[in-house]
Amino acid sequence: MSARQKVGNHLVDRGRNSLFMNEFSSDPGSKMDRRHMLTALGMTMGAASIASTQASLEQPQSSEGRVFRYCLNTSTIRGQKLGIEQEIEIAGKAGYDAMEPWFDGLNGFVEAGGALKDLRKRIEDHGMTIESAIGFAPWIVNDAAKRKAGLEQAKREMDMLAQIGGKRMAAPPAGAQEMTPSNCRLQPKDTEPSLN
Repeated sequence: MSARQKVGNHLVDRGRNSLFMNEFSSDPGSKMDRRHMLTALGMTMGAASIASTQASLEQPQSSEGRVFRYCLNTSTIRGQKLGIEQEIEIAGKAGYDAMEPWFDGLNGFVEAGGALKDLRKRIEDHGMTIESAIGFAPWIVNDAAKRKAGLEQAKREMDMLAQIGGKRMAAPPAGAQEMTPSNCRLQPKDTEPSLN
């Protein structure tokens, strides 16, 4: 059972744990029941949501101020064999903030006579950065000559990366396929890994 009580110009139901306003104006013809109140509330919330969405769509789509940025790992389009220039165009037109190219694509571009400074400008013209690059220099092999060559390759790749504005590179343990904890030990003399 609920008791009705007049509060100001409003008639209020006081149930067990609820307070429900049956009239929201002094006009006796403007009664509001629970169904109408929930409908009005839903419509108000929907309108606020639409206004908020519209306001966010009107904001510039810059990556500044966002928590997350979008980076294209070019391995996802690697099978199309597009070349680094087309990969940059695709990433830029798709709205990516950054990309992660593979070094073989960069090497192919340079070997074909391309200039890394031109590639950097193209990347910057799309408003992108190079967050990382992927290479497989064999830097952890258990052969001193191969390891030295692998580290030299990694140095050349890091230089290329710096020239296009890159910040870091993925360096998976390429060449470590034959090494296991049971057959790898460090030599005290030169601290080079050795297989038993």
